[in-house]
Amino acid sequence: MKEKYIDVVSSELFNHPNVLETLEQLNFEIVYVVKEIKTKEDADFVFPKSKKYRPAFLFFDLSLYSVLKNKLPKGALILGQGKSLSSNTTILTNKSSIHLLNPISLETSFDEGLARIAKQNKKIILFNITDIWSNTHKTIKQMQFIIPILQKHKIEMRFITFAKKPANLIDPIVLQEFLKNFNLEKPLIKRILQEKI
Repeated sequence: MKEKYIDVVSSELFNHPNVLETLEQLNFEIVYVVKEIKTKEDADFVFPKSKKYRPAFLFFDLSLYSVLKNKLPKGALILGQGKSLSSNTTILTNKSSIHLLNPISLETSFDEGLARIAKQNKKIILFNITDIWSNTHKTIKQMQFIIPILQKHKIEMRFITFAKKPANLIDPIVLQEFLKNFNLEKPLIKRILQEKI
């Protein structure tokens, strides 16, 4: 029996043909479909109907989350966009169930102090693999710094495609091999790629 995996993808992925078949071929058991929230109206997005697909929302402005949180589907995955020290700090210090997407920025934006806060507030850190391909050197260098801190503090992390088109989807087997470069043990890699968020 083939192993099953999870991924987090953009709602834009479903604008392309044959996406459902591609996700099936890659053995994704659960797919979190993310709608980016830039206005109040974005929260009204209709998600694909299937037990396999789960709703998720990406907030660039946490004040908008405060306005909309009671309108969001129960059990939805809530993400805050990182990429700077201030945004990472805002998301990780927030006591609600908002998890951090992409702690990586142009300068160091994650440290031991933020790791302790993330652990205390039960946050999950998600790395967007598509971003890694677009700026490999900078991103991998920061990941080599951040991942050991996450491991040290036993903070949950996930590696996702956040695919907006089928070409952005990555075979989980390929991703497993890539993650070995960060000295992650095989059982941890499997959990990262297979456990629900």
